Amino acid sequence: MVKILEKGAVSFLAVPRGGAGAPHGPADVEQLFVVLAPEGRRPLRRISVRRHRLPDARRAQRFFAHVDRIASLPAGLTEDVRGTRRGALATRVLGVGHYALARHRGHVHLAYALARSCARGELAASLGVDFGASFVLCVFRRSLPPARRPRASARLAPATPERLDVLGAEVALVSGPTFGEARRGVPTARDQVGDALVGALLRRGPRPRVASFARASVAPRDRKRRRGPHARSAR
Repeated sequence: MVKILEKGAVSFLAVPRGGAGAPHGPADVEQLFVVLAPEGRRPLRRISVRRHRLPDARRAQRFFAHVDRIASLPAGLTEDVRGTRRGALATRVLGVGHYALARHRGHVHLAYALARSCARGELAASLGVDFGASFVLCVFRRSLPPARRPRASARLAPATPERLDVLGAEVALVSGPTFGEARRGVPTARDQVGDALVGALLRRGPRPRVASFARASVAPRDRKRRRGPHARSAR
């Protein structure tokens, strides 16, 4: 049985390192964020990936991340990174699309697919942002408050929406099975649920309405520069 826990819009944001010029890969990126905007509910969650790239399923990688910001509006997720540090560049929107959280046999899949109109660039490809992918999403039990902490002895617990709503929750993105990790709460048998979810999301309709992330990632002074001196008269 597969149960859909949550659906919504996903955005991938990168914060380039100041003074490094145009970013080309993980070494040129200071932060990589996965933003989940659930349908019909709040809050929006910003998940910071510590390796500055997404894990590669071909190498069965698992990367750590954490929920570092929760907000009710997209602007609240970028106000602390856009041009606030000296020499910082504007936050880059790498891609937008749909996502789904689904529970299956005691674990949770996070599957996403970029919108058809969203073309990946060089930076997105180098950071592992594919047209569609699926991960097993886990939360470290120790990072959860007692009321939301499961009683199981395993270090990792399924990343349900309620657990992802915890600011500071530590997350593991698992891209493939690895022998001997069942005791930690990570499934070791590969299933086809994640691939099926990605296929279903790729068949969905037009681009999600998350263009506000692109607007929120532009500093106020850059907006005025783009409008130009005659913007007021043009209105």
